[in-house]
Amino acid sequence: MKFAVALAMILVVGCAAHEQLPAVEWHNEQDARRILADRAAQIRTVTAPQGLLTMQQPKGQSVRLDIAMVRDNAHRVRLRAWKLGRAVFDFTLTPEGVWLLMPDDPSIRDRIKKAQDGVTKLADTFGILDGSLFSDPKSTYRKTGDKLSFTGSLDHARVTCEVDATTLTPRKYTLADEKGVDRFTLTLDRYRLIDSIPFPTHYAATSDMGTMIVSLSDVELNSELAPGAFVPPRRAEKIR
Repeated sequence: MKFAVALAMILVVGCAAHEQLPAVEWHNEQDARRILADRAAQIRTVTAPQGLLTMQQPKGQSVRLDIAMVRDNAHRVRLRAWKLGRAVFDFTLTPEGVWLLMPDDPSIRDRIKKAQDGVTKLADTFGILDGSLFSDPKSTYRKTGDKLSFTGSLDHARVTCEVDATTLTPRKYTLADEKGVDRFTLTLDRYRLIDSIPFPTHYAATSDMGTMIVSLSDVELNSELAPGAFVPPRRAEKIR
């Protein structure tokens, strides 16, 4: 047990060291809020032509898929997945709804149907990265050691973001229900400086539906997207 804890600490420290993010000079709560909100506002689009999605169910089953993803600051997400070069699903989320296209193979369809709620929740959660929590005057602020925390509300849920105080990078979002019970967490790490903006390329979303881990490669920020980037395929089924 001690060895496992020590190994986990080494891995965490190693990941942080490899990020090589610069320290940020700030003096008070207003400075921190402004920097965090401004950084989020700078990200208009995200394009990741390569990545991995690992879906882990509570009972231990897991599947790993190759993915491509685009999203923007209008709460739109498009996620396509393959396994060994074979299309698995095409997922589109916009303010107008959620669409999912799956192959005809019954075995693949059953697996994706079991995971579709988790994929939808993950895509939904990307919306909290827009920086509104930091600019919201009703959100609360607290500094504890080398961590900051901001807490506000989102769709009748309480959302808290833990921020690294040295680099001013969000590290963990937690959503709690009306009773204060944590229902969903999203951790962010493996930050890279892309066009001078610190950007996380690794996300782990955990809920009672299991864990979804997204690792992105070749990320581009603020590139022009195709006009139909968020138009669902013709055969896609609207699931929400």
